Amino acid sequence: MTAAGEHQNVAVVLAFKAFFFAYLGGAVGSAVSGAVWTNLLPRYLEAYLPGTEKAQARKIFASLKTQLSYEWGSPERTAIVKAYMDVQKVQTVAATVIVAVSTVCVLIWRDLSLKERIQTKGRVL
Repeated sequence: MTAAGEHQNVAVVLAFKAFFFAYLGGAVGSAVSGAVWTNLLPRYLEAYLPGTEKAQARKIFASLKTQLSYEWGSPERTAIVKAYMDVQKVQTVAATVIVAVSTVCVLIWRDLSLKERIQTKGRVL
């Protein structure tokens, strides 16, 4: 990105790059991850919980304390763990797709010839 800009604009380009990739990318990633989590986990809990606990799916989703209150190895706890695993699988697939698209974007990026650039002489800082 810095090679595409003029020397006097390098600081602005670096600041834009830091903002865009760090803050904006993190915000979008968190928003997508949160949306997937809050939409899918309750559904998976309802699908996987035994019949007696299906009505408690929202309560279980809302409280980690409630989730941990079920004995390890019980059908309820196994259903909770399976729901977590499946939601995290969806999040991982979404992140992998984003990385794949980013990789394709980098591969088709315009190749700039740095040999044709004029080097700034004198004090650069």
